[in-house]
Amino acid sequence: MKKIAIIGGGIIGLTIALEISKRKDNCEITIYEKEDKLGKKASTLNSGVVHAGFYYEPSTTKAK
Repeated sequence: MKKIAIIGGGIIGLTIALEISKRKDNCEITIYEKEDKLGKKASTLNSGVVHAGFYYEPSTTKAK
């Protein structure tokens, strides 16, 4: 059995865990999170939306 550790239980860490669980059989995934709940920090602040920046003009500060 393959063991996988993911540091951070925010939206990115949880998405990675979900995708690994869909694609790999026979693996054990452990998520390490410092908060008392998953997705508590940046994932839930403000609007709860992660702004990747791919829809901004490439030369702008927001895109960088």
